[in-house]
Amino acid sequence: MSDGQGQGRHDPIYQFFTQSHKITSEAQFIIDLFPNTDLAAVERIVHQLIANRTILHSFNDPSDTTSIEDIEELLTFVNGFLLPLENFLAHPPPAPSAHLPRIHTGLPGRPRYDIDLQ
Repeated sequence: MSDGQGQGRHDPIYQFFTQSHKITSEAQFIIDLFPNTDLAAVERIVHQLIANRTILHSFNDPSDTTSIEDIEELLTFVNGFLLPLENFLAHPPPAPSAHLPRIHTGLPGRPRYDIDLQ
């Protein structure tokens, strides 16, 4: 490995883009799991994407070759993930068995359901 390649991996901009890629990959994974996803996971990834967007908005490094158009495309890309995630948080799906009557046994584990089969 040459010095140029090793130096790039320690560059803060390279690190930011590497982490951004990981965050957006995880966001896509969570979106693909809708509606069977954990609300806490959605909240966490939304916070990470908002932080990512904030950094992109304040991106002003004269040594970097990333153009304003590239930054705008990245912001659009991040916003594309935020829209369905924030919509999911605003309108979470109901619990799958919330409408079924339950029998409370006082024991740990899954509740027993009272289902009338007639």
